[in-house]
Amino acid sequence: MASERIAGFAVWRRGAAADATPAPPASPEAGRFTPPVAADVGLSRSRPVPLGHTVTAGPLELRAFDVRSGRGAVETVLAASPANDPPRDGLTYVIVHLAARNVGDAPVTIAGADFGLTGDSGVIQRFLDVIPPDPALAATLPPGAAADGWVVFAMPTDERGLLLIFDSVSIPGDWADRILALQTAPRSAPPAATPA
Repeated sequence: MASERIAGFAVWRRGAAADATPAPPASPEAGRFTPPVAADVGLSRSRPVPLGHTVTAGPLELRAFDVRSGRGAVETVLAASPANDPPRDGLTYVIVHLAARNVGDAPVTIAGADFGLTGDSGVIQRFLDVIPPDPALAATLPPGAAADGWVVFAMPTDERGLLLIFDSVSIPGDWADRILALQTAPRSAPPAATPA
């Protein structure tokens, strides 16, 4: 059963595994969801969800609203914990601040392991063995609850066209998978979903 899988999900941290924690108090940004984009937005690399827009991803609404890379991201990650190491030569950290809201009817666990980062190269980078800045995105959201937090990736310094891939480890199948752009594009916003 899905609820048993969710209840047994653990959030991995450097040196230990711990049960997923209840949602921390949400920042004001976690409550700033835009109307969801149309259902066909976020299903492909050619039509990702624009930065700052909300997408429905299965039982969740997701919104990436802050992205940092380069020197600022490296300094932020290193300041988050003395256990964090600088990125290897040729790489930089990319940190993404996301808001998530459970619009389903059962608890949903969300964490950094639910995301990947890719770019024009097509190579997908996964969550790193680093402690994210506070708040980290790691919570079990009851229906109607929202939380926000950071996820951390390492990417080649010359990678362009960054895209965040949501493919939850606690939601079976690929029906909730979505692709979010991590830079603003000079195109107009995609149409919002229309009420049925």
